[in-house]
Amino acid sequence: MKYTLMIAATVILSLSGMLCYGSFFGAEKPTPTIGDSSKEKAVQTEKSALSREQIKDLRKEMMELARSSDEAALSKLGKYATDSDPEIRRSAAVALGKARHKDVFDLLLTLAHDENVTTRSAAVMSIGFQKDARAYDTLIEILEKDESINVRGKAVRALGRLNTDKSREKVIACLKIDRRSLRTDAATALGKTGDKKAIEPLIGALLDPEDEVKNAALKSLEELTGQNNLLDKTQNISKEEVHTAWQEWWGKNKETFAVAKKESAPRVPTRSAKDWLEKYDADKNGSLDEKELQTAIDEMKKGKTREEIKNGTPIKADVIVKKTDGSEVKFADLLKSTTLIYYFSGKCPHCVKAQEFIQELYEDNKDKGIAFLGVAASRDTLEGLNSYLAKAKFAFPVVLDEKKELGIQNRLAGTPTVLLIDKEGKIISSYRGLPDQSKEQLIKRLREITQH
Repeated sequence: MKYTLMIAATVILSLSGMLCYGSFFGAEKPTPTIGDSSKEKAVQTEKSALSREQIKDLRKEMMELARSSDEAALSKLGKYATDSDPEIRRSAAVALGKARHKDVFDLLLTLAHDENVTTRSAAVMSIGFQKDARAYDTLIEILEKDESINVRGKAVRALGRLNTDKSREKVIACLKIDRRSLRTDAATALGKTGDKKAIEPLIGALLDPEDEVKNAALKSLEELTGQNNLLDKTQNISKEEVHTAWQEWWGKNKETFAVAKKESAPRVPTRSAKDWLEKYDADKNGSLDEKELQTAIDEMKKGKTREEIKNGTPIKADVIVKKTDGSEVKFADLLKSTTLIYYFSGKCPHCVKAQEFIQELYEDNKDKGIAFLGVAASRDTLEGLNSYLAKAKFAFPVVLDEKKELGIQNRLAGTPTVLLIDKEGKIISSYRGLPDQSKEQLIKRLREITQH
């Protein structure tokens, strides 16, 4: 009797263990990931020592470097890729995905084996954009050997981005593996391939036991085929019925169907113009995405809800700013004639590029009745500003918008920005970002003002 009870207890415990892991019903047993050990978990969740503003500025700089074919630019990106700060390495991995330099892949290969999970994930996704012959084998190795399920999932999606016959076959094969999350990644990746060969495997995935996989497959099918109304989504339809409906549709259209090529549509912000400005006011850092904010500004101009940026509107100058010697002054007291206000940041790479242009404008107009005034954004410290000015050597006065009041009240949401103000303190015109076209318009406007 004693031994019978012991055997029964052993069987019960065994069954309990199987149920806990789900293997009794053929489900997944968790596999160790990088985050499981205390050491790896610390690495995975390691926080950056940089502020959010510093990270955003660095990301912008890295994107500029990635677009350059210059060796020096790649060398600088390489230094960022080996920085001790995990957020800098991750940002470098993202930027390198946009680069097309022949030596980019070697940097991404190093980052794909980084100790930090988020850095590895970013590097793996960037590899998917590369045309290097080594990309496929690298992604396969990561998919098979990386301990993080998240990184392996990114490898599946990156294989989909490669969009070669070999990589597509591997993604299709991933619809059959035992990890639910990887099957979901595979179903999602196939929707981005734009390939007719992905449709049949995706129809098969509609019978997957997991709703997450089935829903990803359905979304990808609709994306590839444009058949968003094939099913009545208001009804409670079983997955078997969904599968049958798609099978029937594919049987009728397989021979003649062709995946439509997608045209790049202009990016539309997901928020209204008002929402973007409210977000800016809440952040108070003047560093929102430039394209989204510019679209918001354009929308508000049309809707006449942003009076302060329209010509003829008085600038809001009843605020306190700080001089480079640390003393405070009312901004309105600095506007005594027609003035060019240059709003910038010493941490902004675009501003560094624009500083020579601004100084040349000053030299050309200083004796023609135009005053120049530099305003440093609140992200700069007084010490940092003075250090920057020692190199920039502006010949006109500069103040610091330390309390953020000037930038927020006048919606100066990006650097560099130039405002032309008349003697009454009203805006004549404004120029944001200073691309070549804006520079030409600014020079022309100054010429018109000084000739009157």
